[in-house]
Amino acid sequence: MEEKEQNYLRHALFISELDNQTFPLLNTRYKTFVNGTQGYLGKQIRKLLQEKYPNIQVKTYQMPAQDVSQLRTVLGAYSKEFEKQERQGAFSHVVDASLVLATALQVPKIAEELTTTNVAELSEKGKWLQNLLPQNALVQHIKRRPKYRKKLESTQIFKDGLYGERFMPTLLDDEKLYYGFALDNCHEIEALKQPKKTVKDFDKKLQVAKEKQQVKHNEYFELLKPFLYTGNKNDKHPVTGDLSDNWQYQYLSIDKTKALNHLQKCAKEVCSDTEIEQAQQLEKLRYSVEKKKIKGVLLTGQGKKSFINALDDNKFKVSKLTLPAKSQWEALINYPIIDYANNKTTLKQCFGKSEQIEISSPNMINFWQDLVKESSLSVDYLQEHLFKRNDKGELVKKSGIIPKGVFNKKIKTEKGLKALEGSDLLNTSFGMEFMQKTDLIPQSSWDTLFKEFFHIDKIKNSSQHKQVRKEYSLPIVSNPSGGFRIKRKNPLTDEVIYQVSSIEGFATKGYDESLKNPVLIDELKSSPNIASLDGKQAEVDNVCYFDTWKEITIPEELQEKLISLSYAIGTKDRFNIRVSMPFDELKKLDNSIHCFSNISAEYKETDTWKFKKNKLFGNDLLGKPRSNLFVEFVSKDKIIFSYGVESTNQAIKESYQNGTVIK
Repeated sequence: MEEKEQNYLRHALFISELDNQTFPLLNTRYKTFVNGTQGYLGKQIRKLLQEKYPNIQVKTYQMPAQDVSQLRTVLGAYSKEFEKQERQGAFSHVVDASLVLATALQVPKIAEELTTTNVAELSEKGKWLQNLLPQNALVQHIKRRPKYRKKLESTQIFKDGLYGERFMPTLLDDEKLYYGFALDNCHEIEALKQPKKTVKDFDKKLQVAKEKQQVKHNEYFELLKPFLYTGNKNDKHPVTGDLSDNWQYQYLSIDKTKALNHLQKCAKEVCSDTEIEQAQQLEKLRYSVEKKKIKGVLLTGQGKKSFINALDDNKFKVSKLTLPAKSQWEALINYPIIDYANNKTTLKQCFGKSEQIEISSPNMINFWQDLVKESSLSVDYLQEHLFKRNDKGELVKKSGIIPKGVFNKKIKTEKGLKALEGSDLLNTSFGMEFMQKTDLIPQSSWDTLFKEFFHIDKIKNSSQHKQVRKEYSLPIVSNPSGGFRIKRKNPLTDEVIYQVSSIEGFATKGYDESLKNPVLIDELKSSPNIASLDGKQAEVDNVCYFDTWKEITIPEELQEKLISLSYAIGTKDRFNIRVSMPFDELKKLDNSIHCFSNISAEYKETDTWKFKKNKLFGNDLLGKPRSNLFVEFVSKDKIIFSYGVESTNQAIKESYQNGTVIK
């Protein structure tokens, strides 16, 4: 329904006198004929026609599906290339749609209104039907509009989840400046470039190197001093004086708010050389962390089925220094926990093991004991004949009991089993499994571990909501891909806060003409509150959009094989290529192709044409496809298809830069 019709219907539903008219509308179901909802398509066509011709009257007719199918059979008998295939090509849908029209044209009233000639005899309709078919098909591959082609408020801009920005502390000692987390976990901010001991005048050159290093340390100290403080977050004392003021193992912290304000300013405004140098030094100390669910880190594999083999050091490394949070993770994995068998263990001892294990049912022992008493047969005999066997006929102990049908066959040849013929215990146990899966560490043990490790005490408060399971997390080092710093205000305190998020999809709309500098989407670039973590973006006059196609000059060796060739950036490393070529040239590449009507909309590799293994025609300008070929146009004379390349070579980039924009 159109929007105004929906509005009328919503109001009409409240008028009981109209129930007989409104309820049938709610139950209306449009029948599907040619691979689509034709009722919806018909309404759209009617809407477009009436917008252009307000006084036009549009009529719709329902064609019987069996009549359409009958004409398809007639057409296929007349011309084999239009026979209905098990796997239909792109043109097959055009054929079906044309045959719906042909069916309609056989209705006398419609034929009269359209003044068309109808062929009376069904056997004579083949040529008439073929003449109704279009000579080509344009294939529209439906794609979501890219972010830079629509308003940002209509789409999700950032991914869920936030990252925390941190700055490594600095250590002052003996006129030297260090960065890091502890005395044994830090680096000099500028390492000494010590000359080789075999060099002439070693002592003199060593002294020169130390003096140069000291100058650098002094410079870095002065640059960072406006952001340094002593004391704690609630009692900050600005740092004054010089690096030579006899500092002894003095740890200084970076004022996070000042530092982030400065980085945000340098990313969005024109700044002095000194301000830019300060931002560069702050960037060296900056890192980001993300709180990760503990079970999500410790369990791995598809469906998180196994424990990891060891903690990944990369998750705790900042400039080759170890994040203090690693000690929390180490303490957690070494904390006592109870496993499925009520034994004390640790998560570290579970490393490399499956998260789920198979155990024998506790009822299994009782089952065999009761069956022995009932039948007076030995347990070995019973298990030999009642345990299931695998495909090779081998006994699979502890797996389960054979089905009743197998038992009925065995009892005919194995006389000892006669003692079980009337056993109620066995009759209720056929097919029963003795092995069952259980968690190596039960959820109750995880809950107890988290409660004790994080010192969580239950708050006895009658007004408190019922507690739900909490997913516990600890920080790891994590650098967001396509990260942005977002400036916000705390609504309660009016305090400025910064949050880091990853962009959902692409943050850029293309590249500059050199194809080296990405260009941000306008709204992201112009916003004073959003800054890319990649730094300030260069001003670009001419943008090469990802979806801008350029026609490329076809080299001489391809001129007989191609009609046209065009590129779009797609992504920097994987251009999209569109190829137009004679249909006969395609048949040379794939001898299984006989007619254009059977070409699929998404063309896949065949036994004769393995196009993903090599460059098309062995030419650098066509690259090596990493995807299937997406057919965009097909006719008896020509086919147009596009694909993404495995990697963009220099020849492709240069040709794109010299190409002509297709408008």
